[in-house]
Parts: sequence; C-alpha cells; structure tokens
Amino acid sequence: MREFMVRNVKLSLLILSGAVGLVLLIACVNVANILLARADVREREMALRIALGAGRKRVVQQILNESVILSLAGGALGVLFAVWGVHALVTTASVSYPLLKTASLDLPVLGFALLLSIFTGVLFGFVPGLKMAREGSSGVLWGSLKEGSHGASSGHASRRIHSLLVIFEVALSLMLLLAAGLLLRSFMRLQEVNPGFDPRGVLTATITLPPGKYSTGPKRQALVQEFLQNLEHAPGVESAGVVDLLPLGGTNSGTQIYPEGRSLPRPGESPIVWLRFMSEHYFRAMSISLLSGRQFAESDNPPAPPVAIINRTLARRFWPGEDPLGKRFTMGPPGQGVPVFTVAGVAGDMHHTNLIQEPDAEMFLYYRQMPPGRVTVAVRTRLDPALMANPVRQALSAADKDLSVSRVMPMAQVLSDSISPQRLTTLLFSIFAGIALILAAVGIYGVISYSVAQRRHEIGIRMALGSPKERVFRMVAGEAMLLAVAGEIVGLAAALALRGLIDSQLYVSKALDPLIFTCVPLVLAAVAFIAALIPALRATKVDPLIALRSE
Repeated sequence: MREFMVRNVKLSLLILSGAVGLVLLIACVNVANILLARADVREREMALRIALGAGRKRVVQQILNESVILSLAGGALGVLFAVWGVHALVTTASVSYPLLKTASLDLPVLGFALLLSIFTGVLFGFVPGLKMAREGSSGVLWGSLKEGSHGASSGHASRRIHSLLVIFEVALSLMLLLAAGLLLRSFMRLQEVNPGFDPRGVLTATITLPPGKYSTGPKRQALVQEFLQNLEHAPGVESAGVVDLLPLGGTNSGTQIYPEGRSLPRPGESPIVWLRFMSEHYFRAMSISLLSGRQFAESDNPPAPPVAIINRTLARRFWPGEDPLGKRFTMGPPGQGVPVFTVAGVAGDMHHTNLIQEPDAEMFLYYRQMPPGRVTVAVRTRLDPALMANPVRQALSAADKDLSVSRVMPMAQVLSDSISPQRLTTLLFSIFAGIALILAAVGIYGVISYSVAQRRHEIGIRMALGSPKERVFRMVAGEAMLLAVAGEIVGLAAALALRGLIDSQLYVSKALDPLIFTCVPLVLAAVAFIAALIPALRATKVDPLIALRSE
C-alpha cells in the first residue's frame, strides 16, 4: 500500500532529496572556505596563544567551540525559515503528494537539524583547528610574530585550496541550475500540451445519486435529464452535459473489448480500453471534436441497439487502415449474451490520466443506456464559470431538493491541479538552485576578497612599478572568471554523466536542451563576475605606499 501511494512521486522526492544534499554540500564548502580563510588571518593570534603556553588540544578546542556556536546559530535561524517553509509547502500542497497536507516540523526533524548543524561545525572546524595547532607546535607560526614574515608559499598553498573548493562549489551549483532550468522549460512545454478539450469557460460539479432512492436506471436517467433541462434554461449557459469520469479528475475505469469477426485473444493479452458514460451534449460543453460519425441522440434510448463513440487511438489500434464506423464489438467474449455495440462516431484524442502520457484507447457510451450512480456535469458559459455555481445548485434542487453538488470548480482549475505535482517539483528545484547560486556567489566573493587581502603587498609593488588600475582589475576579475569557468567545465561533465537521471524527470523535452546548456553557464559566469566586482575594485584602490609600509 505504501509503495502504491508513492508510486508517482517516489523518484521525484528522491531527486529532490539529492538536490537538498547538493545544497548542503555547497553550504559546507562555503563554511570550509570561510573557516580556512579565518584560520589564515588569525595566524598571529594563534602564534601568540601558543607562545603564551596554549597547547595543541586547547587551540583545537577553541576553534571547535567557535565553529559549533556559529553552526548552532545558523541551525536555529534555519529552523525559523523551515517553520515558514513548511507552512508555505502545506498551503501549496497537491493531492497528488500523499499526506503532504499533514507535513509539520516534529521532534525527529528538529533533532536531525540540530545534529547536522553540530556535525557540520565539528567537521569543518576541526581541520582549520588541527592545521593551526600542528603548524604552531612545529614552529612554523613563530615567524608570524615577526613584523614582515607573511610567507608567500603558504599564501599560495592556501589560495590553491580555496580555489579548488570554489571550483567544486561552482560545479555543484551549475548542476542544480541546469536541472532547474530543464525542469522549468519542461514544465512550460507541459502547460502548452493540448488536452483534447477547451477548459476555458467551463464549470464542473459532481452529483452522487443515493442508491436507495435511485436504485434503477430509469430513475437515474429521469433525474439527470430533468437536471440538464433545468440547467440549459439558466441564463448564460451555452451547453451542458454529464460524464461519469471527468478528464484529469484523478479517476479512471477500463474494460476489454472484443471486435466482431476477430479471433479471441489469449487470456491477459486483450488491451484495456478506458470506458466513459456521457450525455448527448457533453462533447459540445467540453469542446471535444468529433472527427467522423454522429453524436448520441434520444433515439439511442433503450430498447434501441447500443452504440458507442470511440477515440482516434482506439480506432487505429483495433481497425488500422479501416473505417471504424459501423464496426461492432462486445465488452465480453461473444456468444454469452453480452450486448453488441456499434461504432457510431470517432472523437479526437484527449488526455484523461495526465498531460504527460499519450492519450489511451477510449470509448464513450450513452448514459441513458447504462445510467451511472455518479456523474459530473460540465457547463459551458459565456460568463465567468464561478458565477454558474448557484445556477447549477438551483437546477439540481429543482429536480430533487434533497440532493447537493460537490467538487464545484472550473475546468481550468481541474487542468491546473492535474499538473500540480510537476509545478511543486519545479518550484522546489528552482528554490534550491537559487540558493545554490547565491552560495556560489558568496563563495567566489569570499575567495577573491581573501586573495586580494593576501596579495596586497604584491598588488602594491605592481602599482608602484607603474601597473595601471585597469590591469590590476583584469587580473583580479580574471582569477574569478577562471575559477568559474573551471567549475562550469566540471559541472557540465557531471551533468552529462547524470543525463539519464535528469531525463527521467522531464515531461515533454529532453535533457540535452541547447538553450538551457547555453544560458545557464552564461548566467553563472555573470554572477561570478558580479561577485568578483567589489574585490576587484577594492584591489585598484590599494595605496602602494601603505601596502609596502605595512610589510
């Protein structure tokens, strides 16, 4: 039962969890970069502590305490954002996501967030702390107490580490941005799919007939007929019809058919055909095209021979290359007293289950031949569909004052709800990608700022020797762009390697979209340039005299 409930969303949820993991990795890279840079800046402080007798354990403990406090503060702030985020998620929840309406922050989730915050702080605070303690105990940091001993070699090594972390961060961000871009483009194309009917100006409402009061077909038929007659005389109504199963309504019903003159298929090999019961004006109300043949008419009332309208897919599947009009079939093995249906018309295909799958074989029977106990009315109006809710209720009350309608909503809303799982997945992925983009920008800004601070003496010498500010700007900005391009190359390679996984989540497009694979790297490169802009401008304002004097 659990597997059945999550069958349509399981893979999406796993991929979304993977996206969360990538965002966590990007955040951890930023934390590592910041703490490593902080460790380099605090070399003199740590050297002084060690000179005053602090041992390795004490230095590591202090760094860990500071990083854990920072992590807990960030985790607490994250919980506040999560409270708002879960509320927003539940508000926009789709019925297609099982139990999402009951989602909330509970103790296991909060405990996991707390442990994750502590673990992140300990993990990424331990390395800088151990680095300080090891270098201090081996005597490397003693030179930091001297006035002019900021080692170039250690600065180059630190910058290489920071650069590698930024490349990794940009690669992860690019992967998320590509996935979000592909999902967004795929969702936009999904919205453009022709459902096979026109939902504009249509109101739908469901009517359930009590089996005790309406136990026979003639009683159901009389009630529905009176209701439709009352409704068609209401102001603003162009046409009205009923069907037992509304397209994209979340329910379906099927049967097997046996064309006349064909050999019986082996058990289990006869394909399923989706079955609907409808009134004569239902196609007109939904603007469903009739390709050939005729609509149902009152002359098809029993005891007239039963007729059926089939869709184009069914006609091609069972009578390829033939005219299906007049063809006969049964809904059970012939010769057992089952009724024989004659094809009276062929309708255009429409999407019933969802907009992603291709239309299935489908047939329509006249509701007066087999009146169902539950129908949905479709009312086409020249007015706002929401204004037709009261006329629908009044028309039903005039036919039977004890009955009421349910699930009253415009057909456009039904269509929108049918793609709500894809909309939610695209929205969440876009949010994760946006967070990743911001984190990548922060990471690039931090590394370039750190690089400018480390190279202050070098920049001062360059400017003292006559290097123009424009060249200094290009040097600093070029370093940022080099990191961004290197990260994008790694990210593109990883995205291509995961193309099959990404493709499984796309609806009407493929993973290799030239537009997305061109625009996303350009956007990320532009963000990298903007992030490096302030440090690059700061580098051009370095005073050579002050820079050289400080050394």
